[in-house]
Amino acid sequence: MKILTIVIIISFSLISCNVFFNKKELYGTYETINFKNTIDTLVLREDNTYYHSIHNVKEKRLIFYNNGRWALKYNRLYLYKTFFTEDNRYEIPIVKFDDVLGTQIFNLKRSKGKIILEMDYDLDQYYKKI
Repeated sequence: MKILTIVIIISFSLISCNVFFNKKELYGTYETINFKNTIDTLVLREDNTYYHSIHNVKEKRLIFYNNGRWALKYNRLYLYKTFFTEDNRYEIPIVKFDDVLGTQIFNLKRSKGKIILEMDYDLDQYYKKI
């Protein structure tokens, strides 16, 4: 009986530590953090569509844009038909073809009250809601 009680207490403790997100709090504009070569902006809209743009920092030039659909599933954000963002030095605009687009999945987190879309944990790169 004591073991069952301990298991139940531990289970409730773990569940209460989980952070859950709802769609309404995700609406808004996000920018990448810790990128040096590009400014990457993502806008999540209420109708489950998004706008994604990437600008070259040095030349302040638009190099990619896209519209698509997004979904919240199991505390993860799914972007459909999107370009996989990396902080590269893009010399020419990226051609907008459907065959280079895919689904990108982000883990959702909170940091200092702000929502974060985790991209690359090792490089500390993520989208932060602004």
